[in-house]
Amino acid sequence: MSRAVRWGAVILLLIPVGCTKDEDYVEVAREQRSAWQEMADILAKVKDEKSMADAKTALVERGPKYEGIARKAKALPKPSAEVVKRLQEDEFLIQATLKNLRTEVERVGKLPGGKEFIKQFESSSQGLFSAVQP
Repeated sequence: MSRAVRWGAVILLLIPVGCTKDEDYVEVAREQRSAWQEMADILAKVKDEKSMADAKTALVERGPKYEGIARKAKALPKPSAEVVKRLQEDEFLIQATLKNLRTEVERVGKLPGGKEFIKQFESSSQGLFSAVQP
């Protein structure tokens, strides 16, 4: 293979890397939205003490995943105006997901033992539910 062809292949491989930076913000935002929806889905199943214990297990198991998403988001530098504009396109979906999660947190908090249940997640790693606190 000629030297020019090899360098051409290397350059083609590097081009997407440079272009994916904006995509990193979108990806992390979607991962976060998906995590919030997953939390809401787990909480939606809470009806009593047993289902609350099941939800605790599910949330604890997923905790490292949620914390990883938060770390990825915090590690990104301040987004450009173009990225902010692009993320604003998903703002309605983000707000709807957060509203759903907030509703479930409030509902579970009103169940017997619910306040203590929610409180244990608020204290862990800045709280799994920190995004939904008023």
